[in-house]
Amino acid sequence: MQHCTTPGFPDGSEPQCVQPACCSPALGRAATCQIRLPTASSHLASVLRGAQHLWATALCRTHFTMTSFEEDETEETATCLHMTFYHPCQQDKMMFRCLNFCKREQVRADEMAKFGRDSNVCHYNLVDTRVSRIQFSLQFYRKLNSSEFCFEIKNMSKKTKLMVDQTELGYLNKTDLPWKCIICFGDYQILAEIQEGEAMDYFETHLHLAKVPILQESCLPSLHPIPEKGIFPSLSPSQGKSPIEIDENESC
Repeated sequence: MQHCTTPGFPDGSEPQCVQPACCSPALGRAATCQIRLPTASSHLASVLRGAQHLWATALCRTHFTMTSFEEDETEETATCLHMTFYHPCQQDKMMFRCLNFCKREQVRADEMAKFGRDSNVCHYNLVDTRVSRIQFSLQFYRKLNSSEFCFEIKNMSKKTKLMVDQTELGYLNKTDLPWKCIICFGDYQILAEIQEGEAMDYFETHLHLAKVPILQESCLPSLHPIPEKGIFPSLSPSQGKSPIEIDENESC
């Protein structure tokens, strides 16, 4: 606030009184006259208020984000069963064409993972008339008095025996799945590997496709009869029956 005797503005204009009545010639611009000068203080105050508002908004958003993050449940890793499939005729007959090799899939802990020919019953469908309607099933469970999760494999086929490493399973026989093993039936070879996790409500499966026989590539003991020269017979489709079919136990 300034008096009327204040000099004019730099641009040559005269200051204007906020109380015109006091600026009559008779009063001669009394000393009590007040005028409003265009100073930078009002603009600066406006800028400061805007900055304060933006700062308060940012703090509010940061607090909300941190609070939301703190209240989120701890993410649990799921037990994952990796299964690598091989069949000597896959390239010609595409019996694995209904399996999802692209990504992991979640399975509820109270559900059985079923493998077989019947797509109405088995989520993991093998397109092969020689495969049983339900070939085998896997049940996820937790060991008694332990936090360790395991899988139980059961042979559901009446016509084909199931081999889990060196263990032979007949119809409805079941056994615990080792953390790494080879499952065989007919010409099928499946390398199963368990990746540990903490989640209790579900587990995951991750399927892979092998281009070469698993038994020859794996460090696990072979289920094939070993010739005297120590050379494995070929599993090439062009050579007719595979070594699995001529196994003396007829278990694969």
